Amino acid sequence: MNSNCNNAPLSAYVPTADNTWNIQKIKHLYKRVAYGISPSDSELLLGESPAAVVDALIDEALTKPLMAKPSWADDFDPVDPTNADPRREWWVTYLQAMFENGLRDRLSFFWSNHFVTGIPGYTCASYMYRYTRSLQTNALGNFKTFIHEIGLESAMLLYLNGNQNTKNRPNENYARELYELFALGESNGYTQEDIEETARALTGYNKRDSRCAPLYFVENNFDNEDKTIFGRTGNWGYDDVIDILFEERGTQVAKFIVEKLYTFYVHPELPENPAIINELAATFENSGFEITPVIRQLLKSEHFFSADTTDVIIKSPVDLFLSFYKDAAFISPDREYMLSIFRWARLANQVVLEPPNVAGWQRDKDWISSPTLITRWTYLERIVRDQFRLNEEQFRALALSITGPSDDVNYVNRSIVDWFLPDHLLSEQDYENALDVFKSDAVPENYYEDGTWDLDNEAVPKQVCLLLSHIVKQPEFQLK
Repeated sequence: MNSNCNNAPLSAYVPTADNTWNIQKIKHLYKRVAYGISPSDSELLLGESPAAVVDALIDEALTKPLMAKPSWADDFDPVDPTNADPRREWWVTYLQAMFENGLRDRLSFFWSNHFVTGIPGYTCASYMYRYTRSLQTNALGNFKTFIHEIGLESAMLLYLNGNQNTKNRPNENYARELYELFALGESNGYTQEDIEETARALTGYNKRDSRCAPLYFVENNFDNEDKTIFGRTGNWGYDDVIDILFEERGTQVAKFIVEKLYTFYVHPELPENPAIINELAATFENSGFEITPVIRQLLKSEHFFSADTTDVIIKSPVDLFLSFYKDAAFISPDREYMLSIFRWARLANQVVLEPPNVAGWQRDKDWISSPTLITRWTYLERIVRDQFRLNEEQFRALALSITGPSDDVNYVNRSIVDWFLPDHLLSEQDYENALDVFKSDAVPENYYEDGTWDLDNEAVPKQVCLLLSHIVKQPEFQLK
């Protein structure tokens, strides 16, 4: 277990002579909130304050338009296995949104692993569209509104059996997950009786006018008797359940959600200092459960920018592949190639919008096993080779954007390695191994010694290509 000893406060990070705002901190921020950043773009942010950069990221996310409504969004027919699957089209569209939209859709993807759905909720492609629209709409909004709306999505009602929950045959599945996984955490502030009574209050959302039409409320299927939830008795319905949850268990909700945001953005383990989570939870609860103030406070803090938070999280497969494009400033993948990335992530045990179960991916060390590590290496190298075939000169441009014009092969090698790998985890032998790869046999050794070689050399694109193929297979490349 990688313990979290970060004792830095949540007060805003203000650069000093001993704690400068630098490329490493910019990379750290963009690794966590987006999918990386190119060397040239990171240079442009050195003149901005950390707070201004974070505010700009969040403000941009708040104004991002939603993904365009697909032509089949209002098609109420089930997926026809004999025709092109619109769900596949939407997987690609959503991956592209994550790649292009940074913070907003990286966070929406986080919420897809919190409010989990999947097959059979996606039997109808229109349900998948409406579910992802809710993720995008609410990603930085009010959490109470979010949890209210997501529970009425047809994909969720089908996935957690809400459509089967009637007054004569109550189904406890959604009520249980509402408390255990979505709002409070396991065995935290609720009883089996609360679950049973809540299930009765959630009855009635069983009707649809055709196979894939949205589900809606039917009064005759609703349990119209009194229920007792968290000690409060009345003829409660769906809206009442959400109100009572936040009124009676608001503090527990706040802590549970900020803990999940913390482990997503900062460290896979919660901090040993409980004051950090308590302070974030207070911000969340006092704001009326607005998500944005918590994100602003966390990402602007000394705590977030502490050296103890860097390179401690293992990249997910989607993170691994998409961030490589950003960090290397590669030509962006087209839709066909994005579908390949979707498939490669699936081979590495991450199916976009379909976690393995309602508890979601457990992330971090669970991403790594012998088979998945080989998969990750194989397709990272595939990206390098495909990009080289697409445009060799972008590899020279990458080196120049990191180092500027240079004839110092040691400096160029070390700089490229440091851009992609955490230098504090590397030994001198690691750099020497990379240098041997970078020099390659394409350039005579004396060229490095007499100054003949520089980044204008015709062999440089191939040299950078070989170095990247070496870098992506290093254990440290799996970290962010």
